[in-house]
Amino acid sequence: MKPTGLPVRSRRWLVFLVGGIVGTIAAGVSGSFIAAALAAQVFGWWGSIGGFSTGRKLPGAAGKAWKWFGTAGVAFLIAGIVRTVHGMLIDEDRPFPSPADVFITGGQLALIIGGILLGHLRSPARDRAAIIDGAIVAVGAATITWAMLLGPYVADGTVPFDERVINTASSLLLTVFLAAIVRLAFGPGARNVSYYLLAGAVALIFIQDTSVTLETVGGPNATIGRALAPAIYVFFGAAAMHPDVHLMTEPPRQFDVSLSWRRITLLVGALLIAPAMICLQLVLGWDPNIVILTISSILLSMLVLPPHLPGAGPRAGHGP
Repeated sequence: MKPTGLPVRSRRWLVFLVGGIVGTIAAGVSGSFIAAALAAQVFGWWGSIGGFSTGRKLPGAAGKAWKWFGTAGVAFLIAGIVRTVHGMLIDEDRPFPSPADVFITGGQLALIIGGILLGHLRSPARDRAAIIDGAIVAVGAATITWAMLLGPYVADGTVPFDERVINTASSLLLTVFLAAIVRLAFGPGARNVSYYLLAGAVALIFIQDTSVTLETVGGPNATIGRALAPAIYVFFGAAAMHPDVHLMTEPPRQFDVSLSWRRITLLVGALLIAPAMICLQLVLGWDPNIVILTISSILLSMLVLPPHLPGAGPRAGHGP
C-alpha cells in the first residue's frame, strides 16, 4: 500500500507550530506567570535548537544567519532565567536593572546581525531602495516613541542614571533591528511559508520589546507583551524547521526599480511624522520636544529626498 501524506520530518514544523500555539493560548488563558514562563522556556529551547540545526544544514551566510537567530533565542531564554532568579534573591518581581539585561542586549545584537545577513542574501547591497525604506520606517517609529515617552523619560533627572542608559540603548538597538527587518519586508526574495513564519516571529518580538520598554519608562503594563514570548519561539522554530527554509535565502533573479505608490505613500508619510507629532503634543497640552523632532526631520529628509531628486539617477532596487 502506497504511503500518503508528507514525511514525518516534513510535518515536524506543522506539529511544532500547532502544538506551540495551543500551548501558548493555554498558558495565556491560565493567567499564571509561571505557566507562561515555562511555556516560553520549553518552546524557546526547542525553537532555538531548530534554528541551530538549520544553521548547520545551510551553507555560508545563510547558515550563519540562522545560527545568530538561534543565539539570540538562547540569550533571551537565559535572560528570563537570570531575571527570575535575581528577583527571588532580592524578593522583587521582574527587577530592573538586572544582570539579565546583559543577555537581553546580547540577544538584540545577535538578532541584528542575523537580520543583516539574511537581508543581504535576499536583497544584495545594490538594492538601495529596501535599505533606505527600512531606515525610514525605523526612524519614523523611533520618532513617535521618543517624542511621546522616551524623550521626557531620559531627560528626567529623578530616574536613576543606569535605568535611563539601559532603556536608551535598548531603544536604539530596537530601531536598528527594525531597519534591518523592514529591509527584508520591502526587498525582493521568496515569500514562502518560512518567510511568513519568521515575519510573524519578528513582529511579535517588536511588539514585546516595545511594550516592555514602555512599561519600564512609565507606560502601560506589558502583561500582554510578555504573554507573547512563547509564540515568538513557536513561529521562529516553525520557520527554521520548514522544509523550504532554504528558499528564503536565495537571491532574487531580477529587481524592480519602479517607484510604486506604496513607496510614495511611505516617503510622504515619513516627512509628515514630525509635524504630526507637534500637532498631537499641542492638542494634548504638551510642550513639543523640538530637539528630537528637529533631529528626526533632518534624518528623514536625508533619507527621503536625495534619491528622488531630478538627476539623481535610478535607484537600483525592488519596490514594495
